Amino acid sequence: MARLLALQSSGWLDLPLDDLAAQANEWGYGALELACAGEHFSPGRADSQPDYLPRLLETLEKNELRLTALSVHGLGQVLGDELDARHAQLVPDYVWGDGEPAGVKSRAAAELGSVFQAAQKLGVTLIVGSMGSPLTRYLLQDPPAAPQLLREATQRWAETWRPLLEAAGRLGLRFALEARPSQMAYEDRKSTRLNSSH
Repeated sequence: MARLLALQSSGWLDLPLDDLAAQANEWGYGALELACAGEHFSPGRADSQPDYLPRLLETLEKNELRLTALSVHGLGQVLGDELDARHAQLVPDYVWGDGEPAGVKSRAAAELGSVFQAAQKLGVTLIVGSMGSPLTRYLLQDPPAAPQLLREATQRWAETWRPLLEAAGRLGLRFALEARPSQMAYEDRKSTRLNSSH
């Protein structure tokens, strides 16, 4: 049985989805993992335009592609990190707003909720993304972060993500963490500590 290969779309945000879908088919892919960025997938449009999701599926079907996952790397990074101006490029302007961290995180959480709802409507059960880390700014710095600061940051991170992951679970969705350096759950010890923080 042939293995289904999916192309993650974030590397081609400069291409309209129609063009990327045609190219992916030509390259031999059978599916797309759509980035919730650029024009590839907009949770806001999925909420406000009744024909948006059917048109998206039509584009994929026309190019003999399935939709295997939605990618939320920018939203996840914004939710988990301590924010600064660099993060504005990771989310749409309406999520970034005035850049005030509590407001940005609240809008990002709402946007992620919209992604979850759209995924359910599309029959997609996998959300892929980053989860950020409030500790990134302490990496490779001297003096090192105190253990209490690490515990408090871990607790804040867990308080942010726990309700979101529980909401995803209630909708039958799975969240696949793209683990990489500077993420909260990058290696086994951190993952174990995070699992025990709730």
